[in-house]
Amino acid sequence: MRRALPLLVLLLTGVGLVGCGDTSLPGPAAGDVLSAPTQLNFGGRVVQVQAQPVLAASRLQVTVSLRTRAAGLPTLTPAEVYVVSDGAVWQAPLRSRPSPNCGGLCRSAVAGAAAPGMRVGERVTVVVRVLDGRGHAYLLRGPAVAVTAPPAAWARP
Repeated sequence: MRRALPLLVLLLTGVGLVGCGDTSLPGPAAGDVLSAPTQLNFGGRVVQVQAQPVLAASRLQVTVSLRTRAAGLPTLTPAEVYVVSDGAVWQAPLRSRPSPNCGGLCRSAVAGAAAPGMRVGERVTVVVRVLDGRGHAYLLRGPAVAVTAPPAAWARP
């Protein structure tokens, strides 16, 4: 019984820790991000993503746009963005943004956060995690793009 007691304490301690900590789902593995498809097909409506990463004072802002050519973009919510560079994977939650000029053929979102080590001109791959109307998650990869500097209009006087 004396030998079993430490094992029992160890097991009970482990059981007690199961409910502690972060309950969010882990993000996808780097290989999953880079192997994400470049288009998704929802009932004959092909959806693709375009992205524009802008770096200002070591803060990255990424605007993504889900687009389709067929009328009626499926109910998709852009949830998170991953920017894969040579040295790292940057990720941030997305916030929906109005898309008034696309006539129901696109949906935009934006994310921004510090991005130490990122450089203007660096080629990156942008991947978006989208949720469908039933909460299923999909990864969607855009074409490689260069990180740009902000337009002159962003400059502060």
